Amino acid sequence: GTQEPIDPVRFVGNRSSGKMGYALATEARDRGAHVILISGPVALDAPYGVDVWRVETAMQMREAVFNAVDEADALVMSAAVADYRPAVTAVQKLKKEGKGAQEVDAEGGFNLRLVRNPDILGELADVSEPPEVNHERKKRLVRVGFAAETGDVITYARDKLAAKRLDLLVANDVSRSDSGFGAETNKVYIFHATGAMEDLPVMPKTGVAAAIWDRIVHLLS
Repeated sequence: GTQEPIDPVRFVGNRSSGKMGYALATEARDRGAHVILISGPVALDAPYGVDVWRVETAMQMREAVFNAVDEADALVMSAAVADYRPAVTAVQKLKKEGKGAQEVDAEGGFNLRLVRNPDILGELADVSEPPEVNHERKKRLVRVGFAAETGDVITYARDKLAAKRLDLLVANDVSRSDSGFGAETNKVYIFHATGAMEDLPVMPKTGVAAAIWDRIVHLLS
């Protein structure tokens, strides 16, 4: 996932391990694809034979995605991009005594204002925005999104699939121990733009990656 800095030491982030994204990149490589893996900060080794573009923040992720899709046939957006970022990033480390922080209260606490990050897939769904991406390329690009939910997975996934005009959406319940962040396995539903839904069994993330690429290849053929 992305990390949104509060100061040079702290950040707003999430629990994503990156394992699903790296499994997807490895599977695509093994099928002979030229793969660009846009990776946030993770404790994983880069797959051999894959172009790795490292980013930290959602804004950096956005720029990298727009640069990559101009020549891509498919975008698989499994990254857990932060929805929000601090409105202001402190240049120096914030101290408990309040030095460097704004509106410090009597107990040394302070309010952290967050602002919305851009919705990368949402922007790609709009054929008029963003201007950085070629109009014809956006129309041809196979787009796959992910939804990590903690309840009512099917409803939220269907809404996201439609709102972002995706070809496929892969959803999972991250509150489950066998499909949560950091797990070696995943239990996913695959939603198709046609309205079809597939309920896949629990399997290693490498197996989920293979299943997803089977469906992408079908869409590309």
